[in-house]
Amino acid sequence: MKQEEYRKIMEQIKPDLQTKEEIWEQLSLENKVNKKKRSALCWAAAALVACVSCFAVPVVAAELQSWILKINPEYNSVSEKIETGVYEKSDEHVRMSVEEMLSDEQNVYITVKYEALDDMGKEWLAEKDFTKQVGEQGLYIWPRTEAEDGGDYRVNWCHDCRELEELKTDTERWFYLYYNASSRDYALGEGKFVYPMTMGYETDYLDTTGNVDVYLYELEGETVPGGYFEPTCIQLSKLSFTIYAMQNGVYTITRGENYLSEKLLLSDEEAIEINSSIYLVMEDGTRVQLTDGSMTGTTPKAENGYSDLVLSSAPFEREEMAEIDLQKAVGVEIQGIYYEIKK
Repeated sequence: MKQEEYRKIMEQIKPDLQTKEEIWEQLSLENKVNKKKRSALCWAAAALVACVSCFAVPVVAAELQSWILKINPEYNSVSEKIETGVYEKSDEHVRMSVEEMLSDEQNVYITVKYEALDDMGKEWLAEKDFTKQVGEQGLYIWPRTEAEDGGDYRVNWCHDCRELEELKTDTERWFYLYYNASSRDYALGEGKFVYPMTMGYETDYLDTTGNVDVYLYELEGETVPGGYFEPTCIQLSKLSFTIYAMQNGVYTITRGENYLSEKLLLSDEEAIEINSSIYLVMEDGTRVQLTDGSMTGTTPKAENGYSDLVLSSAPFEREEMAEIDLQKAVGVEIQGIYYEIKK
């Protein structure tokens, strides 16, 4: 859809205000009930040397009573993408297994099962507090950002772990873990998985590249007001969106021998205003307002269209997924400016 066509369609649309308010009220209520808990964002930028092995050899289950889907029923459309038999580790007393994973690399969801193998294992399983995290001890997964080549892999993320209490028995405990990253630009395609065993905490790296299709499209349109940034491309999957841009005064970075620090120059109000102005435009002219996403710097590379700014990114919320057919997305509106998605 060209920009002139978009304007004509928008002029012809005459929304029924009362109907829109009723729909929005219902969606807002559903969103409050179903929206996943998110912890605070953490900054990660590392240039470390690490020698690790990847243990994930996943398969896709034909039939699965998935707890990922029970918690996120909006992901039913990608149920065939859920991988099972992802990873397993045992000692003399307990067996830990990553039962399933759904991932577009930017958003990763897994379920973890612990099973006692003897009486000592049953006692340990009954007493262990899995969700308590101290430093790098706990049960969690987050993006692996250690770079063997010393490159900058900058990404923000939130993560969480919760127990599936309804599955708890004397011999089993189950957990649901996830992370939502600001982009796929941590580049290594692995999640750092930390988990307790009876002799202490262990760390492994799971392959999180997943098999959910991810598309990167160029954006073409006018310069946005203020000139702080110029949108370059949009990355879409059935789980999430990321809008990239080139920045001009959005942030500055300071580099040290072992660190990289980013300072956002826009005020919180300006960043919120930008994110709240973003709509995905469908081929019939429908505009779907996207979830307020995160804004952060990134390192230019082919995978992000050589952009240096993540303008906005987030997992799709339930009501968005009900409205969006990615094949029918033709444009993005940002601060009132239309950008054509070049497919």
